Amino acid sequence: MANAQLSTYADAMRTFEWDKVVTANGGFYVRRAEPVTFRSAPELRREYEHTRVLNEAGWPIRFITRWLRDENVPSYNAIGMVPPPLVCPEGTLNLWTPSPLDDGAPYMHDAEGLKVILDYIEMLCSHNPEDKTSLIDWMRQIVEQPGVRPGRAPALYGPQGCGKSMFARLLSALLGNKNVVHAPPPQQFDMQNHQHRFLFVFEEYGGGRDDLRSLMSDDMIRVRLPYVADHMIRNVTRCLVLSNTEPDTLNGRLFPIRCSGEHANDQGYFERLNIVIQSPDALRTFWSYLKRRGPWARVRHRLYLRSIVLYWLDLTKPL
Repeated sequence: MANAQLSTYADAMRTFEWDKVVTANGGFYVRRAEPVTFRSAPELRREYEHTRVLNEAGWPIRFITRWLRDENVPSYNAIGMVPPPLVCPEGTLNLWTPSPLDDGAPYMHDAEGLKVILDYIEMLCSHNPEDKTSLIDWMRQIVEQPGVRPGRAPALYGPQGCGKSMFARLLSALLGNKNVVHAPPPQQFDMQNHQHRFLFVFEEYGGGRDDLRSLMSDDMIRVRLPYVADHMIRNVTRCLVLSNTEPDTLNGRLFPIRCSGEHANDQGYFERLNIVIQSPDALRTFWSYLKRRGPWARVRHRLYLRSIVLYWLDLTKPL
């Protein structure tokens, strides 16, 4: 009777959440759920030693013992983060997680919420149109082409309480918390320990560091994986720097944006803004707005206008 309640090995294997990675330097197992977790074979065996399933003959067996020995379990020979438009190489375990907003789900257009977000960004940029355009274009590339690294990062600086951290919260809402990490201060940061993150938010930024410059400029970065030697992966990461004072630009790798103190420590304003940022319709409307601002969207718009003009000229052409 007890055996009837057990799953079959085949059913348990289909829902098992661990992936097998075997590199030239060794093997390990990865669970892609948040947080991304790594295990060795002995650790995995201890963790699931009490899980029983039924084999083909209907007898109970230890699931993990069978799974670790199963040659039919798919395995990968590399690990990395490969967002679109990049194509993930065959045999690479892709740790990229798309934004929850990029699922094409229906939503109600929230024009008022969009205006609140855009007004906030304009205020944050001290009403400087060039800074606002630069910041929105940086966000647009994240939305449209996360796999294309811009090589530069915004550095927001201004008085404490002016809303810099709220911008990081907006990015987390757009990309999903799994893709964004609030990194420790640069003096303590080790990029080799964060290989499965996409965007790094650096607060209390106090000066240039070679590893931060590398994070923004190098095509490949070395990451530290458990159980194997250091591993090289393609660098697609983004950085956001927040500071109370104007930061070092790292030889042009950072583009500073002076933030307005217009709403500094205005608790009521930021509470209202936070409500909008948590609204699914407002976020999806802003996501769509960022995609419409992209270069291909502008090309499509120009082609559409050109077709209208040609159609009108054709109508007015004398017979």
